[in-house]
Formats: sequence, C-alpha cells, structure tokens
Amino acid sequence: MTGTTPFEREKFQGFLTGKLKLKNVTLIFVQIRKILGLFLLIWSCSSSILQRGPARITTKNSSFPDSVEEEKLSLVDGARVEGQSVAWVARNIPFYLTKFKNKKYSSTPEEIQYFAEQRKHLNLVRSLKNDTKKLPILDLGFGGDIMWTGKESGSDQLSVGLKEHLSRYDLFLANLETMISHQFPVPGTLITIRSKMNSYPNIVDSFRNENGKMLLSGLSLANNHSIDYGSEGLLDTIAVLKSRGISYSGAGVPNKDSKWLVLEKNGFRIGYYAATYGFNGNEVPATDIFVNTLSGIVPDQFARQSAWNLEELFFVLEEMKAAKIDFKIVSLHWGHEYEYYPTIAQAKLAREIVALGADVIVGSHPHVQQPIEICEVNGYRSVKSQASPCQLKDSHSQIPRKALIIYSLGNFITVHPSPGLQLGLNLGISIFRNAESAIDWQEPKFEWIKNLTIPSRRGVHQTMLWSEYLSADCVSAECTDEETRIHSYVRCLVEAACPSIKSSQASREFLTPEEIIGAN
Repeated sequence: MTGTTPFEREKFQGFLTGKLKLKNVTLIFVQIRKILGLFLLIWSCSSSILQRGPARITTKNSSFPDSVEEEKLSLVDGARVEGQSVAWVARNIPFYLTKFKNKKYSSTPEEIQYFAEQRKHLNLVRSLKNDTKKLPILDLGFGGDIMWTGKESGSDQLSVGLKEHLSRYDLFLANLETMISHQFPVPGTLITIRSKMNSYPNIVDSFRNENGKMLLSGLSLANNHSIDYGSEGLLDTIAVLKSRGISYSGAGVPNKDSKWLVLEKNGFRIGYYAATYGFNGNEVPATDIFVNTLSGIVPDQFARQSAWNLEELFFVLEEMKAAKIDFKIVSLHWGHEYEYYPTIAQAKLAREIVALGADVIVGSHPHVQQPIEICEVNGYRSVKSQASPCQLKDSHSQIPRKALIIYSLGNFITVHPSPGLQLGLNLGISIFRNAESAIDWQEPKFEWIKNLTIPSRRGVHQTMLWSEYLSADCVSAECTDEETRIHSYVRCLVEAACPSIKSSQASREFLTPEEIIGAN
C-alpha cells in the first residue's frame, strides 16, 4: 500500500484478518480507537488504493460457476482428506483408497458443458497465428509435481527427448513436492514414505542437459509437504536449489527471501508467487522459515466464499505492478487429489484471482490433469467473432487482456503405480508485446509425459515424452488398454484433441471425454 508505513500496513492487515490479540475489555477499546485513527489516516492518504482492494468481479457467463451448486458426492468421491483431522482420515481411509484406485471423472452437467465450450474456444484460439517472428518473445513452460522417487544416483531420470523438449523454453517452472535433505532418511519404497517426502539431490540434477545447463528456472516450494521435516528439511532444500542456480518461490527465510520471485529473460520481467492450502496438519515454525498460504483455500473451506482471504495476494500483485512486472504468475497448491475436474468454488476463486491482476494461475496437488480456462478480461477478444465462455471485468485496470487458468498439470516425476498418475503434462505459451505494446501470449502448447515406473529394457525408472514411450517402450504388458484410454481421455479433456465419431449418422463430430472413459 502506498502512502503507509510497513507498520501501518501490518496493523491494517491484522485488523482485516481478525488476528489482533487483546487481553481485556479496556485494552479492546484502546486498540479499537487506535485502529480507527489509523484507518482514517490511511483513508486520507491513499483512499484510491483502499477502494481497489480485492475486487468482486462480474462475469457475463450467468450459468457457470455463479449459479451452479457443488455436486452431491458419494462416500468414495467425498473422500477428500485435505484439511481433515487424523481421526477423519482414519475413518475414511477405505473410501480414499478406492478413490485413489478408480479416480473421479465426473462432475455436474453444468461444469461438463462449460468446459466443452472452453475446448471449442481453445480450438478457435489455436487457429489464429500472430506474426511474432520479428518481435521479442519469451517461451514459458509449466510442469506439474516433481515427486519423491527414492532414486539414489544417476542423472538419467529424464530421457534425452524430454531434455530436448525442455531446452526449447526460455523459462520453465514446476512444483517441487519433496524435500531434499541430507539430515533425514530418504524412503526406499512407497510403503515406507508414511506421507513424508524426502529425495536425493539427483532429482533436480537430472534436469541438466548434455551441456550441463540447468533446465529448471524456478520451483514452487509451497505445498502440503513443505515442512514434512520441519525448518531443517526446508532450509536444506533451499540450499540445494541455490547451489544449482534454481530460483524458488513460496517459501524462504524471513527478512531474507521475498514472498515472490522476479525472473528476467528476453526483455520481460516475470513475477512468480506460490502458495499452498496447508501442511497436512503441521505448523510452520514461526521464526526461521515462512511458507506462503492463502487463508480459506483449504479445500473443505472452498465453498464458503466468506472464508477466502486474498489480502496478501492483493498486496503481492500490487507490489509486482509497482516493480513493473510484465507478466504475473500465481501458483496454487489446491483442490482435491485424483479428481479430473476442479470444484465449482475453485472456479469462483480463480476468477477472483484473475480480477486481482494474475495473468496465469497454475495449480498443483490433484496429481491428475484438469481442464484449462481462457478468460477474457475487460473486453479482450482472442477471436473477434467468438467470445470466450469466461468473460470478466475487474476494477483494477481497464487494459484488455486474457488470462490462463491451469487447474492441474498432474505429476511431472513420480513412481506411483497408477497409470493415471504416471501421465504428466507440460504446457507452454509464448509471451510477446502486441501492436499496442501490451503484453499478450500465444496459444497453449501441450507435451504429454510418461513416467516409466517399472524398469523395462531401459533398465531404469525414467520420465520421458509420451511419443518416446509409444515408439520404444509401449510393448507387451507395459502398454495397457487402460493407460492408452486414460491418455485419450485427458487429451480430449484438456487439449481438446478428441477422437472423431466414425458414424455418419451422428449429430456431432467428436466424442466427449466422458464417452471415452465411460464415466456416467
């Protein structure tokens, strides 16, 4: 906030979040009088900023998500452990394991129809070709969750083809969902993990290409495993990343690390802020580390819009604007595991964040892919003849722009035995300045990834391009009907690459994702 001191800002935020600790009635009145005085001072100095607090947005789409209710869930689909107590998890573990095995492919009819409309719009956007050959561009890539592997040595976790693919990006960002600490044991198998993740340094060393260049530009450290091993584990992880030239966001050392990260490349300034819903019931040590959290995005609180507290995110995006950041990225660890659609409340929250100024929201935690959204803000049109199903207007800026919401990319590196969890997705966009010198971006590009978790003739657990898997390893029992069907499903769901209907009598041209997977 401009026009206020850090002390005033801290007091103001404390007032808004209800965290002032008062001991008795007399002190309550004294504090209220001080706060009211401070509020009037701030109002007189910077009323315009206060009026531009976290905005309530308006959308021209009246059906989704505003007038759609959350679906009623079965015991299995409702086995959502995020934010729950240990006792609740213990009671519901059979349902959770069933959900892990079968996944959740369904959603409300309204949400399914909405994302079908988004896929149509994505295909229209893809048909456009902006001439950017003579313009400075920035190729920006996003990956999913880099999980524990238990692999002790070697730099062959990533295939040659995957490294060549990553080399095409100017900047590449992902979520590091494991600690890298020499002070604690690295689990040898999935059975010995016990919900705590720790890996050897080679999990990031494997991202070096043949010339020794590190292909990871920045990692989110804000997720539910950030403090599995307390401050020691997180500080060790940060030291490993620093020694390898990898930037990080979402966690750090107070008064030393920033809440958000600046990345500069090709004349563009990129802002990167990461936050999580929580830490599996653990508490962050108050003095030596911090991890960004957003109040109210604990999944079981999503539906209660009054629980959302986007004050910190608002101030972060304002700081980015003051720092002349060209492109603002918000990484959120949110949602529910093993579900292929976001919740209705997530969609509402995502719109709030876009209205605050985010250009991209990239999500993690579900471990499977979810649909993407292209939202047009302040009258922007990707295709003049066809508006996006997501039309937003914010109170912070009159500049037309489009925003990308990536709810989940699934796993990047994993040793999970489930075919759906072995499938990953990298998504890339090209950022450029248009004829009006405003920042814009080209169509999303998709690259699918396969985690080979059972050693084949390669003799290793390896992460590779899906195309490499099909050409070299998709043989005998390794390539099952189930995994090829899941791949076809998510390509249709996310990328709009849906199989055509062969019958000439059909009233439409393509299958739906639900028809491919056989979901009701």
